Amino acid sequence: MVMVEVTTDWRGSQIRLAHGGWQPAGSLPAGAVRAYVADYPGGTAVAVTRTDGTTVALDAARLFGNNSVTPVTSMDMTADELLTTAADPRFQLP
Repeated sequence: MVMVEVTTDWRGSQIRLAHGGWQPAGSLPAGAVRAYVADYPGGTAVAVTRTDGTTVALDAARLFGNNSVTPVTSMDMTADELLTTAADPRFQLP
């Protein structure tokens, strides 16, 4: 499962609040002013704040949180791939 959140309030982001251990990303993807990664058992969450102030957070988990008990074997997505995806300018608020 991949959850996507687009917000102007990173502090109130549901993905941010769902996970602890956020660390600055090793490198910033193009168009980002800040980027964070949180690895947790069974998944990885990332957040990218872009130059326009929009933050896009992605949470990729092997287990669909509310109605499954058997996780997929792998998500096959690296943190860098998730960061690059979150930095995509096509994620916009209406």
